[in-house]
Amino acid sequence: MFAFDKQYKSVPKPPRASTEQSSSANRNKPQPQGAPVDVEYSAHAKFLQQMEIYKTLKLAIKRADIGIIRRAFARCCLLFHGSNKSKYAFLSLYMTWITQTPAADQELQHAILANGLVNLRGAEDSWFEMDRLNEFFNLQMKTLMATRRTSSIDVATLFRTTALTASYCTDLKESIEQAFGEHTNSTHTAKDVSDDVRNLAFQIYSSGSIDERKDGRDSPFQPPDIVSRGCALIVNGVIRFNKLVVHGQWTGDELDDSSGLASTSIGVLDDYVTKEPEEDKSNMATLMI
Repeated sequence: MFAFDKQYKSVPKPPRASTEQSSSANRNKPQPQGAPVDVEYSAHAKFLQQMEIYKTLKLAIKRADIGIIRRAFARCCLLFHGSNKSKYAFLSLYMTWITQTPAADQELQHAILANGLVNLRGAEDSWFEMDRLNEFFNLQMKTLMATRRTSSIDVATLFRTTALTASYCTDLKESIEQAFGEHTNSTHTAKDVSDDVRNLAFQIYSSGSIDERKDGRDSPFQPPDIVSRGCALIVNGVIRFNKLVVHGQWTGDELDDSSGLASTSIGVLDDYVTKEPEEDKSNMATLMI
């Protein structure tokens, strides 16, 4: 039915997809030594490269997408190694190891990722980090110190009698305000910055700063390429992590500023927090009333 023996003198035009792949391969070819570099355009590219990870992780936390959070840990390892954040790099490697390797089974990995988030409002997009909840609690403690601390009540006594009831008192305050028609809005209102972002983007576009120039261009600001640097340093970082954690050769002096890792003994904390002096019992009774 088809004449396959016919010889065609003209070569058929390649499909568009292959043409695009060829042009993309030409763009990805390494530049020869001494080729001009557009430093300003490169700075924009590096910013987007890092901001992509940040925005992805922020949205994943807001939506409690632990699958994306799991994948973001590996990319955070590169960023922290490239920016000389040794402690964060070590923690990123630890989270990658504990959530993406057989070091923990699937149920434990899921529990670790899920328990790092909290949702107080119950909405689908109102999740946030557990660390931020701790910061909210610290704010409540500071408020208690400013409003209820007296010369006869020290910090340990105040926290011992009010820390566990702080959340309950907050809910009670809101209920009383609703009953009497009063309301104190203590939430932080986020400013709408959409117009500012649009105006800034228009100014950057109008200035021609994001147009790549083949003849090169200099810039007073030259950010480091922390992703490339992280790729070069992460090999030694993984070897060091395996030595300390996986193979259990922890010495205590391996990390920079290891003094910050020293923990306070339980006995010291117990004496400070739970010890009840005889002279403070009357004050405690007054606070509890």
